[in-house]
Amino acid sequence: MGIDYYSCEICNEAFPDVVHYGHCGNCESTLCGSCFDEMREKNGELGEGHHRASWYGEEAPNCCDLCDGTKLDLGEFVTFLVEKIGKPREEFEAEFKERMVIVE
Repeated sequence: MGIDYYSCEICNEAFPDVVHYGHCGNCESTLCGSCFDEMREKNGELGEGHHRASWYGEEAPNCCDLCDGTKLDLGEFVTFLVEKIGKPREEFEAEFKERMVIVE
């Protein structure tokens, strides 16, 4: 039996699965112990009567900063911007790679 490591989707901290952590009861995001507790205090808990309580536990927060829009998922935001601009993603990637090339 080994230890798995996760990354908190709110603060990006890495943590092992042997410490206190949990998931958002709304969007299923993985949260480190401190963000899990903060989201529970800020947004309340699912409670034992909620249909998702058997999945995430009745103490899971109702929502988190990702699903209430307080914090943006940068990957999804970039995808949104690329779609709005209308330029193919591959074109952006090529320009970015050219910019990153180190000239000796």
